[in-house]
Amino acid sequence: MVDFLFQKTKTFLYSGEVFLLLNFKQKHMENKILLTMHSNQGELTKEIFELAEENLREYKILGRGLGINMSHCLQLANKHCNGFLNRVVRYRVVKDDKQAKMLASVTKKEYIAVEFYEKIV
Repeated sequence: MVDFLFQKTKTFLYSGEVFLLLNFKQKHMENKILLTMHSNQGELTKEIFELAEENLREYKILGRGLGINMSHCLQLANKHCNGFLNRVVRYRVVKDDKQAKMLASVTKKEYIAVEFYEKIV
């Protein structure tokens, strides 16, 4: 499953006036996404870590992406959530998602569902 999620080590996304360079890394069983955002205001780098089930109550869901890989899910979440790139700090892959399974059966491609979270203040 991890190979499927992080099948590209680097990918580029364009969102409005922001170009994103995404790096997917695994370190000591902790998955993280390194976002490097380029815009007219300069460059910003941000890490998004995988959210453990036991820490769910400390975070609020921003949205959910359903796509063919992590890059696709991030792009969809960013498109539909105001201030997503500034707010997101954690993600969680939804296991056995019904919508992902349905899409996979129709298209004969693998799909994943990913939820993105911000810290509750």
